[in-house]
Amino acid sequence: MITVIVYGRNDSYGYNLAKRAAVSLNCIAHILDDPDDEIIFVDCNTPNDIPTFPESIADTLTPKARQLLRVLRLRPEQYERGKNGSKFKVLEPHCRNIAIRRSNPANRWILNTNTDMVFTLQTDGQSLSSILRDLPDGFYELPRFEMPESLWESTDRLDPVRTIASFKQWGLRLHISEIINASKETLFDGPGDFQLCLRNQLFQMHGMNEQMVLGWHVDSNLCKRMWLLNGETLTILDRLHAFHCDHTRIQTVYHVAGKSTENSFADFFVKVATPYIPEQAVSWGMPDEVIEEIRLDERQSSRVSVILEQILPGMDSPIAGKTTVDGFDTGLYYDDYHAFTYLADIVVNFSKNVQIGYFGSNVRMLSMLSELRRLLGHTGWILYNADLLALVSSIPNCSPVSTEDIHANAGAYIIDLSMKHLPVRPNGSGLPIPDKSPQVVQFARKMSDVIIEVASYEKNVADRGGLLRPAVFIGCHYTSFDTTITTLFSCAMTPASTHIRSGVLSPGAFNMPLPVMPLHLYAIGSRLQDKVSWISGRLNKSISEDQTQLADKLFTMFVEANEKQTALDAIETLLSFDAGRGMLEMQIEISKINGVPEQGEALRNFINEYEKRPYER
Repeated sequence: MITVIVYGRNDSYGYNLAKRAAVSLNCIAHILDDPDDEIIFVDCNTPNDIPTFPESIADTLTPKARQLLRVLRLRPEQYERGKNGSKFKVLEPHCRNIAIRRSNPANRWILNTNTDMVFTLQTDGQSLSSILRDLPDGFYELPRFEMPESLWESTDRLDPVRTIASFKQWGLRLHISEIINASKETLFDGPGDFQLCLRNQLFQMHGMNEQMVLGWHVDSNLCKRMWLLNGETLTILDRLHAFHCDHTRIQTVYHVAGKSTENSFADFFVKVATPYIPEQAVSWGMPDEVIEEIRLDERQSSRVSVILEQILPGMDSPIAGKTTVDGFDTGLYYDDYHAFTYLADIVVNFSKNVQIGYFGSNVRMLSMLSELRRLLGHTGWILYNADLLALVSSIPNCSPVSTEDIHANAGAYIIDLSMKHLPVRPNGSGLPIPDKSPQVVQFARKMSDVIIEVASYEKNVADRGGLLRPAVFIGCHYTSFDTTITTLFSCAMTPASTHIRSGVLSPGAFNMPLPVMPLHLYAIGSRLQDKVSWISGRLNKSISEDQTQLADKLFTMFVEANEKQTALDAIETLLSFDAGRGMLEMQIEISKINGVPEQGEALRNFINEYEKRPYER
């Protein structure tokens, strides 16, 4: 009988979105009773790594609302292709046309409305479906009655019967229902919350006007075109009232008084002379685009836990032994099964056909990721970097490719910093950290380069006005990698226990010099004993911890001194004993390891010049 069309985005638009949307959807579902009735929610441009808005509030919807609701997910990359240059994150005519195109052809009527509307029937025992069953052809409007926030907030979102009864009573008893008349085409002010159309007429006139890429007047444009097609605009005010859950306590992009950016009323209403839009006769509603559909049934709500139980072995007791007191670099040895649950929490929201670019060397994590995508019904491949990982046996739907191929074809990145495949040593607390070895240095350098290369590539995408791709980082907490990651990417400060960060390129990326990656930690080490060992080996003589500690303090004084004389005194003292000279040699070597050899050369040149002649004192 009827397709009800609403749209939105998972972005908390306006005041208390979650409740007013649940109230609205539950109440709309309650007044529908024809077997062909449906509610289509077009979820527009929600970021790929989070669920759609209806999925996020599914537990607050009634069983009937979940049964009737079809969620059409318009992914960000699809929205980019169809938004006609709009600056807004959601575009009403585009969303509605996608729904109209994909609505149930068995339905005679389509209702354009919004997820903040509650409709009350004036005759007990009727439904909206029964009203429409014998309604004459035409285009119908209703006046919008504003329900104050304190009233609609007092309702139980899961009790549509009582909510509808309350709205109906409050409308008259509390002097709320006021009709604001308008032109002969629109009949009432704010016509967009109830626009009842014949489905065949919407197809005949090429849908909503997709040239309207700013805010406002999309509804008035439809009214004018329907009036031109039918010769009149009708109403069913005697049978149905429409209440709007007011949400203007918090300003939105469309509701800042005096500052809303509007489509031209003259161009899209006054000057409109035909109901048809031949310019979009073929393209309206993106007919050739495959739009993902989600149903909020029991299987959908429980699928993640069911799939994870098929992949993970389970454990008998909590994971113990981790610490933040002496935890630097221990995150590189995260528990695979533990971290995977948090990775899955992000990947489950990815598009089924998206290609994922994987940089890392954790075979088990890659295998579980492949199995997760298979069980989710994903068809996109995982493109893993062949320079970092050489598999002994293949993993389904995983392909070894070059870095360039990942950047060219992936829709999301996973950067896995696990070092479990490399030499390991215990830290002071007995927890694993990378051993001092060339293999570790080489891998750390490669992964540092990967992070910067991904950011650089995404910067080029941003400069061209392209869509940024999500990047997921595994094992970065309490490591040197994290400084680079949080400098270049906008990531939430996730708890260390998740071992996961995700985000997109930061708007300020590369505006400042990048931090130097301290690769020397994996060649020399950071503890006093490590420094003693390196200096003793370089000088080929035993150096005490006390001497090394003194040299370390003197070098810090030399680098951080605010006065020239203090720096000169420190360098002269360093050059006067073996541990001091060894410390200077170590700092020169550190600069080479860390990829900034010019700093070491500058230090060596300074020492040479200092030893040639005394500086003025």
